[in-house]
Amino acid sequence: MRVLIIGGTGHVGSRLAKHLLKNSVVVSIATRHPNAVRSWLPDVGVVETADIQATNWKSILTPFTHVVHLVSPQERECNQFPDEAKRVVEQGSAKIGEAIRDSGCRVVYLSTVQVYGARPSGRITEQSRTSPSNTYAEVHLRAEEILQSHCGASTTIVRLANSVGLPANPDISTWHLLVHDLAREAVKHQTLTLRSSGLQHRSFLAMSEVVSALEKICLDDFSGATVNIANPESMSVRSMAEFIRKQYGLSSGKNAELRLPDKGDGNTENPFEISCEALTKSGAKLGDFDSLGREIENIFTEVEPLQ
Repeated sequence: MRVLIIGGTGHVGSRLAKHLLKNSVVVSIATRHPNAVRSWLPDVGVVETADIQATNWKSILTPFTHVVHLVSPQERECNQFPDEAKRVVEQGSAKIGEAIRDSGCRVVYLSTVQVYGARPSGRITEQSRTSPSNTYAEVHLRAEEILQSHCGASTTIVRLANSVGLPANPDISTWHLLVHDLAREAVKHQTLTLRSSGLQHRSFLAMSEVVSALEKICLDDFSGATVNIANPESMSVRSMAEFIRKQYGLSSGKNAELRLPDKGDGNTENPFEISCEALTKSGAKLGDFDSLGREIENIFTEVEPLQ
């Protein structure tokens, strides 16, 4: 197996590249900045590219058996600049898909569970109705359709929940993410401040489990499938804040105060389940709180406490 990661310098991609290398997989990253990649992952293969639209992907893909396609602006950037998001995610996926179709590679595309809607409820499976509510979800769902149209049964669609963990690329900032931001606040100020009631539910998953699941998808035959990678049981934002507070106490011996708004915001609990049976039946482990705790402890170590 020879894997090319497109988008391998980002949050998930950099961790995936590091994980695959550790497990002796032949892996390369497609990038416009090869020297920067070698500075934090010197043993990885590097394929120098131009802009996603200007790159000759057909010539690049020849040596590879698998392509993991993770190219996307961050969620906030997609929603703020929808035209650029469509250019990169939708039009870029069309360009890549055409090349993959002609190369015979398998493609694993990283989409998002947000395609199921902003406030999912009940039990969600890969067959559940999609209802994207923002640009980020819309362009990912459209990219799914484009790749399936171009590549057919060689496509595996992966819908990912909220991954928790530091990227391997030190140039990528993830402090805007909820868990990362709360962990940083705990270290710096011994507080965790929620700006809402925190009753809304999300699916939080350790990055170590995400990259292990992606490796399994590459190694096993998930061709033609749509696969969820998530913590099967949702968790309220307030419960996650309490979990971070507990982890901080265990790692530092200090107490952090959880601060909530004075007034309610009208939110109510919306617990949900995300079926990941395709992966769990194949032996993947998802939703382990020990793994989640270790990722949060690693985040603590990257924060410079106030003196």
